[in-house]
Amino acid sequence: AGGNSAEAMAAAAAGLSRVLSKEDFGRMVVLGQFNLGFIIARLGKDLFILDQHACEEKYNFETLQQTTTIHEQPLICPRPVEVSASEEMTILDNLDTFRANGFHFDVDEEAPTTQRLRVTKVPFSKTTQFGDNDIHELASLLAEDCPGVTNSASAFARASSATMASSAAKGKAGAS
Repeated sequence: AGGNSAEAMAAAAAGLSRVLSKEDFGRMVVLGQFNLGFIIARLGKDLFILDQHACEEKYNFETLQQTTTIHEQPLICPRPVEVSASEEMTILDNLDTFRANGFHFDVDEEAPTTQRLRVTKVPFSKTTQFGDNDIHELASLLAEDCPGVTNSASAFARASSATMASSAAKGKAGAS
């Protein structure tokens, strides 16, 4: 009986760790809905309970990521950005990545450390303007050397994902 129990546990663990692809959702057969927010669907011999609202938020989030256009807003007067010495060094070492993400800086090599950067352009999308917090977050991601962060699209997506997730939750897919 002990062997059967271990086999059952292994089978249950394998079933719970199963990963579904988008194509799997397209092949699911909807059996019904309950509690005004959950869908019961079948894929092969397996049954799934899907949270309708979470599915919609995920769809909206992915749509926003694919369709959001980032613009650059030049500032009339460049403004200093408050950064630590390590953040300043990270930004200076990654100016191309910041530029690819819509942040442009003037660099004053003669200024004291932490005071060498002035922001000249900031990214925005529809009603969202990115600012100093996003500069700090992007610098932090780059300093941590997170996988994929050197890819500018990935870095920006990570830095702005909270904004997009919030918009997706509110059903604002298609922002540009």
